[in-house]
Amino acid sequence: MITIIFAPPRYGKTALMSHILNTYMYDYERTKMMQNAIAELNSQGYNFDIPDNCVSANYDINGYKFMYSPKKNRRINPFRLGYANDNVDVHVNMPYEVIGIQEAQKYLNSRRSANFPDWQSRWYEQDGHIGLDIFMDTQRPSLIDVNVRELAKFIEVVKMTVKKDGYGRVCKVVWQVREFDNNGLLERYLESGKRNKELYTARRIVADYDVFSIYDTHNCKDKFYKGHVNHKFKTEDNLEDNMPENFYKKLDSNKKEKKVA
Repeated sequence: MITIIFAPPRYGKTALMSHILNTYMYDYERTKMMQNAIAELNSQGYNFDIPDNCVSANYDINGYKFMYSPKKNRRINPFRLGYANDNVDVHVNMPYEVIGIQEAQKYLNSRRSANFPDWQSRWYEQDGHIGLDIFMDTQRPSLIDVNVRELAKFIEVVKMTVKKDGYGRVCKVVWQVREFDNNGLLERYLESGKRNKELYTARRIVADYDVFSIYDTHNCKDKFYKGHVNHKFKTEDNLEDNMPENFYKKLDSNKKEKKVA
């Protein structure tokens, strides 16, 4: 199943996804199903490593559960999810794997749907055949490729409440969410101005720990400073109010593809 989590910035969508992935890290039954399936494949001639949990993501999660040993997820590049092909060296995905994709619009950009490769499109269509669950976050569902949206269910984060103890430490995080079973219901909800309550299920999700401690909430920070290593701040910087040259120049898609391949 594919689940798209969406909300405006600072509503806690990545925190919610991290909480969900953290829960799967300590899902003994799910991990055992994965390990047994990998052992069966190895008995048929494969030589796969057997991980201690079923979670993969494109960012680091430091798994936490009280009285349990810490865990780590497998790191993946979402550009490399898909069936084997001649253009891209893809990941091998294990049965019952749970995958998290942060800032999913980067990898499944709806503006490039015409170039969505078949080897990845088919993979998303058929991921359920080996029991995969895929979670991804984005600010707006429309940013995600329509082929993927048509396969997904959705979680809208309406509100996040952070509760702290007497020492100012986060001790609980609560999300108020709305869940949609398919893209059709979501589109009707958006067309209604988010007023039609019959199209979603309202739910409350609780993390009884500091969810912000299990991942880097500022892992995109370096992008703001890239290309400015020797920059000096001056009061007269950028005084002109004209559009800079090349503002609307498109990225060289060929260069971008080479980095991925």
